[in-house]
Amino acid sequence: MYDKRLGAEKPAKGVEQTVTKSKFSGFSGIIIDGVSASHTSEVFVKGGSPKGPSVEHGDSSILEDTTNIDPYYIGQYEVTQEFYSAVMAGETVTVNGKVFKLEANPSSNRENSLVKGEIQKYRPVESVTWYDAMYFCNVLSRKLGFTEAYTFEIKAMENGHITDANVSRIKTTDGYRLPFDYEWEFAARGGDAKAKDFTFAFSGTSAPTYKLDDEFSTYLDNVAWYGFNPSGKTEKTKEKAGTPGFTTHEVGKKSPSRLGIYDMSGNATEWVYTAGEGDEKCVLGGSYATTARACTVTAWNDELPNMRTNGLGFRLVRSAK
Repeated sequence: MYDKRLGAEKPAKGVEQTVTKSKFSGFSGIIIDGVSASHTSEVFVKGGSPKGPSVEHGDSSILEDTTNIDPYYIGQYEVTQEFYSAVMAGETVTVNGKVFKLEANPSSNRENSLVKGEIQKYRPVESVTWYDAMYFCNVLSRKLGFTEAYTFEIKAMENGHITDANVSRIKTTDGYRLPFDYEWEFAARGGDAKAKDFTFAFSGTSAPTYKLDDEFSTYLDNVAWYGFNPSGKTEKTKEKAGTPGFTTHEVGKKSPSRLGIYDMSGNATEWVYTAGEGDEKCVLGGSYATTARACTVTAWNDELPNMRTNGLGFRLVRSAK
């Protein structure tokens, strides 16, 4: 795996706010259909030229072929199980005249793997298809009064998941969507090509000694959960399923990047909108089960859009213009 081309304000304490068109960014929680969800705040990325010092870390940067990035908002956290459930509870779709109920919380990582001191509902949602993630974006946009970012023609369902669909992006929309690969990498690298952290190997942590062949890096301990630090501290051997802590963790438990974004390296790998090879779609960021290389800001892999794994989730983006 990963061997291919390789300022948010908060409301007053105790105040819950409903996101609306006029104030959609920067609140720590939203209310959807009467159900509150926290860890939903967004970070503004001003965009601009991504042309700065060359950053490869063994894998060429997506940004090499990008000339300018429009401003956007990106989720401060990966979409949590609580957030996903608040949006998707009770949602149905009709395919060929048959009604299907969508899975409200498809996550495989449940209480039996929860790390002591962490909160289950704040773990990232995972085991969602690429189609599921984009459909979530549309439902959220609709419920909060934004314009949907995608058109959908659902062709197949399986166990409450969308496994095949014709999807088109609506370019002029204010709705929630998956990031493009260049938006994801630009944010992971700090959002400023002139800043020091633009050359860091991992999101939020400088790793000047990182090399392509290094499977582990102690620099990740401050910002990421990955396959070598389920206890929080890097060991020299990769752990295996069943090891305490070898699982997704509550979002935001590690340190954020300069932009205030959490878990862009490790925890859950994230779907983006961008196509990979063939019919596959790109996934970025590494997960609790991957090596250090997979957690670098330039590494990517791809998966079939109907794939669901227990370490694959997503993060939201909205255009700011």
